[in-house]
Amino acid sequence: MESFSSLRKKFESLFPSKRWMFFVLFIILFFVIIGIVSFATISFEKISSSNIFLQKEKIQTPEVPVIHYPSQEITIETPFADTPLVINEPLFPDRICSIIDYGAIADGKTMNTQAFKSAIDACSALGGGKVDVPAGVWLSGPIHLTNNIELYIDRDATILFSADPDDYLPVVFSRFEGIEYYNYSPPIYAKDATNVAVTGLGTINGQGALEWWKIMAHGSSSIRTLYAMGDNAIPVTERVFGTKEQGLRPAFIECIRCHNVLIENIRIVNGPMWTIHPVYSDNVIVRGVDIATDPGPSTDGVAVDSSSNVLIENSTFRTGDDAIVLKSGRDREGMRLHIPTENVIIRNNIIKEAHGAIAIGSEMSGDVRNVFAHDTTINSVQFGFRIKATKGRGGIVENIWVENMQMRSVSIGAIQITTAYGFPFKIDSTALPLFRNIHLKNISAEKTRRTITVDGLPELPVSNVSFENITLYSTRDGAELSNTDTISFRNVNLTFKFDDPLFSITNSTSIDIHTTPCPLRTPICLSIVGDTSSNIDISDSGFSTEEKKIVIPKSKENDTSLLTR
Repeated sequence: MESFSSLRKKFESLFPSKRWMFFVLFIILFFVIIGIVSFATISFEKISSSNIFLQKEKIQTPEVPVIHYPSQEITIETPFADTPLVINEPLFPDRICSIIDYGAIADGKTMNTQAFKSAIDACSALGGGKVDVPAGVWLSGPIHLTNNIELYIDRDATILFSADPDDYLPVVFSRFEGIEYYNYSPPIYAKDATNVAVTGLGTINGQGALEWWKIMAHGSSSIRTLYAMGDNAIPVTERVFGTKEQGLRPAFIECIRCHNVLIENIRIVNGPMWTIHPVYSDNVIVRGVDIATDPGPSTDGVAVDSSSNVLIENSTFRTGDDAIVLKSGRDREGMRLHIPTENVIIRNNIIKEAHGAIAIGSEMSGDVRNVFAHDTTINSVQFGFRIKATKGRGGIVENIWVENMQMRSVSIGAIQITTAYGFPFKIDSTALPLFRNIHLKNISAEKTRRTITVDGLPELPVSNVSFENITLYSTRDGAELSNTDTISFRNVNLTFKFDDPLFSITNSTSIDIHTTPCPLRTPICLSIVGDTSSNIDISDSGFSTEEKKIVIPKSKENDTSLLTR
């Protein structure tokens, strides 16, 4: 084998000079470098074109369409805010999906639960619209609404809901009298949805008087169990009911954590429990509905539960329990969650029959505030306007305005504000409810047993309540105040059984009575009881000079701070 030096000499001999040799080597090196660069460029382009292909594939892959939730604003002037309240009313795409196209049969016998679901799913997949229920009787189990779905019930159409509780399984998340749990599905149900509606001129019938009332026969045991679970903070996933032995009646129409809800013009009859029940929802409108329930407890009309920006208007009620009631959770769980009901407008409604016409409580542990109820016509009720709670509830009810209410045939009380509401189950009595800033104006009742009752707690009086332009005809009592502070009466006319005082005031302070005449036949205009009563002003009452008709405690006879004439 030749040595390296001999090979080099042979290579150098190929060139006439070393200059030529270096020149040739330079040319060879140049082309080698060019080759390397070209190879790298081609490889990079292949990789890049592969990535571009992948990118093109991604671009060409259909994306989930952006869903729009159109709405229109309703602005309402209120006494509780300087700026108008704005409530969003949902609008829906111009698209109709008829349940007939998805196999529904209107014979009142065929179960159409799947047809309703298929129509809703198909309409939802297209971006939403109107699910139409034509004329006829349509038997169904639960109907679950989703985003941008308007369930429209035609005139002469009736959705007849199954009376078999088993048709409302599997259980769903719900709230029963202020406690979260899992139970039978409500007949119409929406959860975490935006823009949902139940509208039309037809009827929905819950057949609540049938099997649901059999469940109520053993309901007390289940209710006690659920209340204990709430107070002891048992995880909600373990609060599972929904059996005939351990079940509770569901609400009829229930929306949980929903935004922009409209229930309009339909007739709603025979719900299993509360008829319309928005929970943790906002922008809720109930308009022009006609609600008729079976007689019995918890058959309320509209039960607003920890929800905000609510409008209830132009509706008619015949209910076994309260027609319209505002709630916000019960006891420890309600205080722990602390989700208030607030910004509620109730206007231009007719209550034909009810336990209570308009009520707040008794489940109000998460607070109720900013309520304006006006222009209400009431017939045949036990209570007209009522705020109710009890020890253990906690919570605050404040900033309440009630105006222009006309009542006839009130069998118990026209106006009752009480923190001593009776309750059959033992609860923690350390949390006290607070009522304050409540204003009632332009209210009349042609026939009532009791006129005005304001009943606070010694530890926490009801405070800052005003009555103006009130005319009540009673078969029994005058106005009764107990454990109150800063209450005013202006132009209040009470006609009642003349054996009772016009005003009975117990352990109350800062009471102003203006332009309120004492009927001639009334033996006592003012009765003051209790060692803590003070600062009662009757100087402009109309009966300040009626010495014989004013009764005060002997211990207070020389107390100049008690009474201002």
